[in-house]
Amino acid sequence: MSVDILAASPTHNHSEQLSERASGVSDRVALMLITCGWAALAVIVNPIGEMILNDDGAYAYAVKSILETGSLKLSAWGSPNLVAQAYWGALFCWPFGFSHTALRLSTLTLALTALLALYILMRETGAASMTALFGVLVLALNPLFFELSFTFMTDVPFLAFTLVATYLLIRGIKRQSGMELGLGLLAATAALLTRQTGLALFFALSLTYLVKNGLNWRNVTRAAAPALLGLGVQFSYHTWLKMTGRMAPLFGKPAAAAFDVESYAMKQIASNAVFALIYVGLFVLPLLLFIGFRRLSDLWRKQRRIATLTSIVFFAVAAFPLLRHHRMPFLLNVLYDSGLGPPTIRYDIYPLPSAGPVFWTAVTVIGIVSAALVLQILISAVLRLLESRAHHQELLLLFVMGAIYFSPLPFLPAMYDRYLLPLVPIAIVVSLMICSTGNTPSQRWTALGVLCLLLYGGFAIAGTHDYLAWQRTRWQALRTLTVVRHIRPEQIDGGFEFNLTYRTPGGKIPIGDDLVVAFGPAPGYAEAERYTYRRWMPPGEGTVLVLRKILPQGGGL
Repeated sequence: MSVDILAASPTHNHSEQLSERASGVSDRVALMLITCGWAALAVIVNPIGEMILNDDGAYAYAVKSILETGSLKLSAWGSPNLVAQAYWGALFCWPFGFSHTALRLSTLTLALTALLALYILMRETGAASMTALFGVLVLALNPLFFELSFTFMTDVPFLAFTLVATYLLIRGIKRQSGMELGLGLLAATAALLTRQTGLALFFALSLTYLVKNGLNWRNVTRAAAPALLGLGVQFSYHTWLKMTGRMAPLFGKPAAAAFDVESYAMKQIASNAVFALIYVGLFVLPLLLFIGFRRLSDLWRKQRRIATLTSIVFFAVAAFPLLRHHRMPFLLNVLYDSGLGPPTIRYDIYPLPSAGPVFWTAVTVIGIVSAALVLQILISAVLRLLESRAHHQELLLLFVMGAIYFSPLPFLPAMYDRYLLPLVPIAIVVSLMICSTGNTPSQRWTALGVLCLLLYGGFAIAGTHDYLAWQRTRWQALRTLTVVRHIRPEQIDGGFEFNLTYRTPGGKIPIGDDLVVAFGPAPGYAEAERYTYRRWMPPGEGTVLVLRKILPQGGGL
């Protein structure tokens, strides 16, 4: 690919950028603060424990295959590419052997990489150091990012590779550096070999070149190089899996479902799009408060007509879920009304403590208002790009990348909240690029932003601690049943992760009902054992029960 795929040009006034860079703490100090702060949070929450969380048992299976046989083998349950993450996890397990704790440490390390990459990305796009630090905190204390960082799920590793790639590509674009563009594409390949959605990076680079330089045969040929590279990597990997018999039954199924035109329901597509915007708006709310009313109102006045029209339409559409008594959380998987999860052990029997409908209705309303503000920022980004594409190349790449990543999500038959995580740092950087006017935000709005961030952080930290605490307790109970009591796993309903571990090849998950692990009592069952754990939200003692099915003849453990 040619080094001049995008010509370098400034996106900020040089004196203003120097002024911003001179303020606040030094980059070295900021990076040290991020590293030490993240390490401290990891110690506070405590990632230690041999337990499977959510789907990460399927991904741990791939790491086990590498350690035991020297080659990659995918679980029948897995659908992402996974290879880059699997070998990264194997690197952490290599010194002392396989363990789920080591895999979680590998994700925590990549989470730190994502935070550091976001900081230098914001600095590269003109943010002052203190502003960049605040942006990093918005991502670090995001409930989805924080909770997923303590698992071996693919979301955080994918995000880390994506942010590193984005930073390198932007530097390569601005400096016309073939080395940095090459390194950026290498990081993008790591993202792609973790999740198929990494193709967005390659297509974004291609489309950015076309939008900037215009549509002709010469430009199309040059722009095609990154897209063809990404497609070539994906096709080669897919072919290798198929030829070597490593293809998992679910591999690529979510992506295929997004292109199943016959299954489309426009109502559901529109709902997913609105829900996604509400989530993103809610997640960047601390940053919107930090930016302040003055900057956002200035943005509104500059595009008053289109801002008013789009806001009226959005509020009208977003009001439907509330009118139908739907409220946050709309999309399940990580964020639940009871905290962070997913709560996969008989959640239907006895729910965990919940904040209640009034609280979640208020959260929904705040999310709708925040989403409307994010929508105006996106519209402003489009207008700025239409005015001068050549002078806003970083903004163009970020906007196109976010648009490509987002576009298939509403079409998925099951859109989980964690799928929206990559949009959060993009929204953070774009918001700062659009709303940064060189003026210092007022102390009042800064204080509100910090307060909101502390609330988010408290929820993320306490929710993640509780999630790991009850999971640790659940697996302790299951080990007692299977290892000490020698009860066959097929007799136990131990919850999704435990049941999935004993899935028969090509068959159903064998779920017994003689013994059930649950959060509370259930009809037809008697309590056999009780395990307790310390809960932070709300403060108190939580319970995990082993329930025994009541039989006419009696029975016991």
